[in-house]
Amino acid sequence: MSHFNCELHEGLEAELKKVKDDATRTFLRKYYRVEQAEPPLTHLKLPPTFGSQILANAGADLTPKVTRPSARFCASAHAAFEAYVKEQKEKARKKNEEADKKKAEEAAKKAPATTKAFSIW
Repeated sequence: MSHFNCELHEGLEAELKKVKDDATRTFLRKYYRVEQAEPPLTHLKLPPTFGSQILANAGADLTPKVTRPSARFCASAHAAFEAYVKEQKEKARKKNEEADKKKAEEAAKKAPATTKAFSIW
């Protein structure tokens, strides 16, 4: 399950927590949920695998087995995603620095040689 699935799960849970009545919240949680199939499926395999089950009863448990993300899993997914973003930003910064340096070197090569003019008067 990805960082983005955790974001969606946490967002849904935050909204469900706003529902004051426990019975209503429990009922809604059956229909508004984020789950992952085991083994994970690609997006295009979801409809043939789960489509008929969801159309028959959107609140029923799905087969093959699915799991909901745990808080612990989401914390590690968020940390991994943040580390990835930081790494990508650092790579982009280094690439930009190298490109700027190369441009400066090329500009220096193309610039006419300057001489200092002086006067004896």
